[in-house]
Amino acid sequence: MKLILTLSILFAISFYASGQSKMNRSNYLKGKLAGKISLPEGTEIPEEGIYVYLLDEDKGVFTDQKGYYQFQDLRKKTLYHIRVMIFGYKSQEFAVVTSKNPTTTFNINYQMKCEFDTERAILDWNSGNAKFFMASGIVSYVNQSDEPFEEKYGIEYYDFGCVAPVDNCIIEYNSKIFELMDLKFGIHWRKEVRKDIEH
Repeated sequence: MKLILTLSILFAISFYASGQSKMNRSNYLKGKLAGKISLPEGTEIPEEGIYVYLLDEDKGVFTDQKGYYQFQDLRKKTLYHIRVMIFGYKSQEFAVVTSKNPTTTFNINYQMKCEFDTERAILDWNSGNAKFFMASGIVSYVNQSDEPFEEKYGIEYYDFGCVAPVDNCIIEYNSKIFELMDLKFGIHWRKEVRKDIEH
């Protein structure tokens, strides 16, 4: 009986030690990925609230007031892919390999490329989804009186409201649509378009 009890105790101690060893090894293999998102000088968009998405782990975080982000409990010496997203601008992806150290620092210089640019305008035009963009604030100014123009020319007025890309992106997109409209309809359509469309 004593032999069985002794063996049971030894087994329990061995099992506990093995579990602790695996847990310690697991913690040892995990690290943190952190860094700062920097925007071009003169950019009016704040560095706080930029969305940083870790594709490999399917999780994301927002930057703090100074543009810093961090992901914890990541595997060391592993390739990860990061996607940085700011509304109205093209998302950008980066690859980083975590180091063997507890923290891997990966700073990112984000290039401000409009999501709604000349290229996007051409794509929308060719696919029949062209729009005239507006950013009128909290109150939307798209109404039923716009429908005759939209139906006649096959284009849609779209108001971003108070959550809109910066003006230069909207103007770039609209300017290209104006150019394409001129090529297709001449210039007389301009007398019918809303006067508050920036281009």
